[in-house]
Amino acid sequence: VSAMPAARREITLDELAQHKTEKSCWVAMYGLVYDVTAWLEHHPGGVEVLVDVGGRDCTAEFEDIGHSRSAKSESVQYIIGWLQGHESMKDADTPLGEEPQKSTPKKSGNDSTMWYGLAAVAAVVAFTFLRR
Repeated sequence: VSAMPAARREITLDELAQHKTEKSCWVAMYGLVYDVTAWLEHHPGGVEVLVDVGGRDCTAEFEDIGHSRSAKSESVQYIIGWLQGHESMKDADTPLGEEPQKSTPKKSGNDSTMWYGLAAVAAVVAFTFLRR
């Protein structure tokens, strides 16, 4: 039996900044705050990657890596609130980086160039983290 999650609430940048350790790791992305403490040991990139971005907004880093759709979908369970100033995200439950009810026409053609670009960015980010 799992415990019911606490109600979402507004979280300030100061409060977010206090959660940047392996014992309590919160991150903000797209105006939402996620408690990723329970996910640390399961993160494919390792604990250090999340702890390094803990306590702050890491939307850019998340997007630079090119996370899968399933990673984005699974993230919803870790939402604990929204950042002060992002009240519009109060009830958001869409996967990271996807706007609710947004419909865009499909492009025809080959998207392989985009995937090569994402792979190159992921390689650069991974290399940067490994050099530390």
